[in-house]
Amino acid sequence: MHLQNSLKRISELFSIFITQVKSQKALGLTDLNKLSENVLVPLFREIYNFIHIEKLEAYHENFPAIDLGDDFARVASQITATPSSEKVKKTLKGFIEHRLFERYDRLIIYIISEKQTLYSGKGFDEIIEDRFSFNTESDIQDWTDLLGEIKNFQLAKTRKVESILEQNFGESDIGIFGSVELEPKENVSLNFIDVTFPSILYIADISIERQEVIANSKHYKIQLNSNSDTRKIVRAALEQLGFGTDVDFDWVCHENKIITFHDLDDKSQPLNHVIDIGTLTPMNSQEFFEIDEDYERLFIQLLRCCLQQMLMLKSVIWHKKEKLFIFVPTGDEDIRKEKWVGERSSERDVFVKKWRKDEPDKVDFCKHLAFSAQFRRVSDNWYLIVKPDWHFSFDGYKRHFKSDDKVAWLKRQERNPHILNHLRFITHFLSYKEPPGLFDETYNYPFLTFGELQTFSNSPPLDDKLWLGHEEKEVREKLDPNQMPLFTEDI
Repeated sequence: MHLQNSLKRISELFSIFITQVKSQKALGLTDLNKLSENVLVPLFREIYNFIHIEKLEAYHENFPAIDLGDDFARVASQITATPSSEKVKKTLKGFIEHRLFERYDRLIIYIISEKQTLYSGKGFDEIIEDRFSFNTESDIQDWTDLLGEIKNFQLAKTRKVESILEQNFGESDIGIFGSVELEPKENVSLNFIDVTFPSILYIADISIERQEVIANSKHYKIQLNSNSDTRKIVRAALEQLGFGTDVDFDWVCHENKIITFHDLDDKSQPLNHVIDIGTLTPMNSQEFFEIDEDYERLFIQLLRCCLQQMLMLKSVIWHKKEKLFIFVPTGDEDIRKEKWVGERSSERDVFVKKWRKDEPDKVDFCKHLAFSAQFRRVSDNWYLIVKPDWHFSFDGYKRHFKSDDKVAWLKRQERNPHILNHLRFITHFLSYKEPPGLFDETYNYPFLTFGELQTFSNSPPLDDKLWLGHEEKEVREKLDPNQMPLFTEDI
């Protein structure tokens, strides 16, 4: 009965929402979409579990084609009061024009009034061309689609949805276009880490004989063919010049130019030997990434190459297939520990090799602390967005066939304090600089410097005792937020 009453009230509140939207639209008000986003963001988080969905205007005042985005779920949404097929097609064209399909795999168009009964697929497929996921039946939505999801929820979850709707246009008579007295808030850490980089980068034309390098490659480790990309050809040229295959890779190629933070005028720099020195141009980094969106993406690519170089020096390698940075052993040890300072000084196990019990000379699996990372610019500030994760291998790199099950089990055990401590550890690991050694042999990567986690103070308070109340006390006590257990019989 309680569930039925909650669903009924949700339906009533949605009706009030739609009525307010229609009346405001009739009055010609133009802020309908932006005001509706204040309601839809928490609703999408609760209903679809798009935990990281947010208003994109926070990062760009006139963000093109879409209004909301979740970079982790790779889902985007446009909020509109216009339900026509032409409006949908216009949104799809904008999504393609700005190449947002490279950032998001799915687009949801949400109609804040009511959608049409039918949307013909004619013309949509020609626009999309399989570049991202879009289905007119499931991805053009209005309140009825949300209600269709909510009706399958248990009471606790429907109450959360009801609370969101009630606060915005319930019996308080405040309505979506007014303001709501907010409940108490608490400080929350974002997974955004401050990042700084050199103010100057260097650009120069590549000066190598492409066909000659390709022909000579048959005698070297880096093998080429006529379709090899420019970066690989430059690496092969460096190998053929005697610099080997382990040359730093914190540089990018674009339009037959090399772009890097390395001073290319320095003859000790290997890249100096594959450029036309007469074309060398220093350029302000900010001026470079502000040229247009393509140059900003190119700059992000450079930052990512720098991050990969920096982490490789710290024995954290990029796993291309898993799209994760994974901690690897620094030698033949079975356990790799890293010191760090969180709430207290401690050590963190970042890699562990477990041997089989029935065959002690064979490896059962290796467990790696891992994380995904992406760079983002917010106004004039740059951040690294970090998402802690795990990786299981059978040889220290290649994915274990039970990796999905093991990672899923670990994530079921973790709570907010564990994830936050993983995040704090990774932040410390990135930002830590080795003190100078006795003979000044310490090397700290020069091109990236990481600062603190970003925090905000307007999050609703979360009482762990309430939301963990269904678990046995002894289970909760085993979950030490400072160090997850390395092994249990369950994994």
